[in-house]
Amino acid sequence: MERRQKRRRRFSLFTKAIGVFEYANGDHYEGDWSGDKKNGKGVMKHKDGTKYDGEWKDDLKEGEGNFKLSTLRSSYISQW
Repeated sequence: MERRQKRRRRFSLFTKAIGVFEYANGDHYEGDWSGDKKNGKGVMKHKDGTKYDGEWKDDLKEGEGNFKLSTLRSSYISQW
């Protein structure tokens, strides 16, 4: 008798969305999601006051973004 192998697929709760996620450590992300990852435009605010406002791809900073350290009054605009 032939054994059939089951294929497992990973399904995410959504394909594309805009939303807010609060991390257990106090960090906060608001912006675009694709699947279960940050994709598109979004703002990540860390508990310590550090902030990144820019583009994301697969949970990583990618494209143009504005990074501001909590200890500085100026920000750093760059391509990631």
